[in-house]
Amino acid sequence: MSILLNEFQQPIGTPLPGWTARRPPERVTLTGRLCKVEPLDAARHALDLHTGYVLATNNQDWTYMTMGPFRSADDYRSYVESIVSSSDPMHFAVVDIRIGAAGSVTARHTASATSCACVTGVVLSCTAANTRCVKSA
Repeated sequence: MSILLNEFQQPIGTPLPGWTARRPPERVTLTGRLCKVEPLDAARHALDLHTGYVLATNNQDWTYMTMGPFRSADDYRSYVESIVSSSDPMHFAVVDIRIGAAGSVTARHTASATSCACVTGVVLSCTAANTRCVKSA
């Protein structure tokens, strides 16, 4: 099989016959056996998430993040309120079915023509660290 190259001489995959672009991520809830991923909502998730985030003994978890750390639950709630209506990136809460909101993730639709999407900004709280939800992820 020959290797296809793009205009930059980088190897790319073979064309897919009949390919059509896909829709960007949607605000839906994905429910699994141990946890669910649902659209981030300040009223439902901010307090649980902030409570779990402040349990960290230092701020090293925020080193590579574009936000945080947050000094108060109100600061975090204000941040969540400022991002929840964004469609790209789209923000979701990771909710452990037994303990509540345990983290957050961001979905970004980076290229409509190629249907490229990525998950970024994964932040899990200390309350989630030893749960079956996180260990099975």
